[in-house]
Amino acid sequence: MAVDDHYDPYDPESRLRRKRKLEDERKSLPIALSRERLMQELEARETVIIVGETGSGKTTQIPQYVHEVGLAAGCMVACTQPRRVAAVSVARRVAEETGGRRMDPRTRSARCLRLSSEPSRAAPSADSRL
Repeated sequence: MAVDDHYDPYDPESRLRRKRKLEDERKSLPIALSRERLMQELEARETVIIVGETGSGKTTQIPQYVHEVGLAAGCMVACTQPRRVAAVSVARRVAEETGGRRMDPRTRSARCLRLSSEPSRAAPSADSRL
């Protein structure tokens, strides 16, 4: 962001600019082009293996897509990362993209990071948690 685009969470205009920027970024990710097909495959199959380039949006977008279309109703969506630091980073990014839902600090000691918003039911976690 440019200096004049400094994000101020208390300024409604700044929050709106940030929200629009995040939406534009989400739409520009390579995974966005396959969203509908991915959701069809996830509905039709018990297991789906998704392969894509680093930075394509697999980790941050697929859990959000699953939640948005209602495939996660009553379920927990797990997003594993090889290291806890990466899991924290993913949780923060998803929280930012989903309107600021924060991680539940009570779960940090369990090496599983949950978003505190009940409807999201997303849990980025370190591989060792599995």
